[in-house]
Amino acid sequence: MSRWAGEPDFGAARAKRAIQRELENRIARGLLEGSIRDGQNIFVDANRGDLVLTQKEPVAAQ
Repeated sequence: MSRWAGEPDFGAARAKRAIQRELENRIARGLLEGSIRDGQNIFVDANRGDLVLTQKEPVAAQ
């Protein structure tokens, strides 16, 4: 994830902004393309430096 945040000397705020921007962009792109639908739950994980988004339908309350 350091590739999004730049140099580690700049601190956590820069890393947070970079990760937030990446997540917002990917979720917005998914909504526009239709791969993410309104109401789905989005799970985020990291795998070898990449963010992995997985969407699932919400579980109905019983």
